[in-house]
Amino acid sequence: MVACENEKKAEEEGVKREKAEEENKLKAKKERDDFHALISAEMNTKMDRMFEVVRGKSAPTQEQEIAKLKKQIEKLQSLQMLKNGSTSQTNWNGTSCSGNQVAQDEVFARLMQSQEELKSKLEKRVESIEGEIRSLKLMKDEATAEAEVWKKEALRTGNKRSRIALSPSAQLRADSRSTPA
Repeated sequence: MVACENEKKAEEEGVKREKAEEENKLKAKKERDDFHALISAEMNTKMDRMFEVVRGKSAPTQEQEIAKLKKQIEKLQSLQMLKNGSTSQTNWNGTSCSGNQVAQDEVFARLMQSQEELKSKLEKRVESIEGEIRSLKLMKDEATAEAEVWKKEALRTGNKRSRIALSPSAQLRADSRSTPA
């Protein structure tokens, strides 16, 4: 009786232990999968941002900003026209023009300057991203070459993992078994 109860308890404990181990394995796998998904999502967002910059998809935002500035300029010009009336001034080439034209020239000059600044900043960013891409390609090539070296070494005929390695004592035992007594 006592032996049967002990066997039942041992069996139940074994079942509980196996169940707990299985739950731990499933929990660890779920945590790994969640971590992998999180890292993948972060890398995807970073890569998307990088590709947008490389492909020039950030240009529409610049165009939108320019359109916004143009609207603001037009509003300011209309306010200036109402304030000044149509007073005559000289242009950069010496011809006479209205105050509105001078304001437009100044705004145009500012726009051109800001556009050049944005262009230089964008070129710097593209150059840095291209450098990063080059370094990543180098790292990939190095990793591929290292993997190839490892693969060749692993598949080499003298490698003890490429075929069954028999120690001298194992060979002697194998020979003694095949020899009739």
